[in-house]
Amino acid sequence: MPGKVKIFGWRALRGFMPCNAILANRHVIPDGGCPVCRNGAEDIKHLMFTCDRARTVWRSIGIWEKIRTFIQSDRSWSILIENIINRCEQIHSLEVGLAELILTGGWYLWWERWQLTHGEAVQPPARSGLAVVSLTKNYKLAMKKGIKLREGWKKPSEGYIMLNIDASFDEDRGCGSTGAIIRDSSGGMIAASNTFIPYLVDAPMAEAFALKEGLMLAQHIGGNKLIVLTDCMEVVEIMENAGFTANSAVAVYDECNIVWSGFQEISIEHLSREANQVAHELARQAMISKVNCIWDDDPPGFIVRLLSNDVTIFDQ
Repeated sequence: MPGKVKIFGWRALRGFMPCNAILANRHVIPDGGCPVCRNGAEDIKHLMFTCDRARTVWRSIGIWEKIRTFIQSDRSWSILIENIINRCEQIHSLEVGLAELILTGGWYLWWERWQLTHGEAVQPPARSGLAVVSLTKNYKLAMKKGIKLREGWKKPSEGYIMLNIDASFDEDRGCGSTGAIIRDSSGGMIAASNTFIPYLVDAPMAEAFALKEGLMLAQHIGGNKLIVLTDCMEVVEIMENAGFTANSAVAVYDECNIVWSGFQEISIEHLSREANQVAHELARQAMISKVNCIWDDDPPGFIVRLLSNDVTIFDQ
């Protein structure tokens, strides 16, 4: 871990953080309430775990229930943090250590708390959770020897949004599913969707429906400058040819062209399957659940690890 996170952990263990409740107990300030959630005294335990924002951040990355088991006991914050560090537990779903994740998250919450108290805007809790996981992974991987920069999904330029799409097709059952995710230039999720399609002719039709659902999602959020990414070269070639095709999905591409023409600026590119894992997982989950879903800002738990992988600087 970097020095700033280690220093944060050392100060938290010894109660040297200038939280409002600590300052009020020392008669430095009159009010010890939390400046973030306005709900309770702000000590280190509140800052890291029980503040409304902290709970939402931990919940967004799927470890709140684990944290809640720690804080149910009537222990001081220093003992809680020490116990977490000494457990050496791994969060396999996120591919990081629990202690590293919580200390990095605590430092990040403290930094965002500073932003709020100085009148600066902060991002939604779900994006903060993704940032915590990504930072923890980057810190972990940076310590390895022979580390390489990650190649894969790339963030769009400022002012653009990026749409990743994918589809799956079950030839035996004649059904399929689609997945779509839209992210901005910071790598944060704006929206995502997945759709189960009970009747399909073939895989090319499934890929066409993935494009249609993705474009509809981008239209739904009011996107203007859009970059579409797919691992299906056929979709790229068809849309670069003004949507002309003679395959089974001709009617679907006609609908895509109508939506396509409504964007101020739009392009389509091919990418590798390895760089399209989030959209692939969304499609896979729709095939399993047979349920159609849309998410705004808050990503579903089953793609958090993949989202963090996409914005991780180093390769594992």
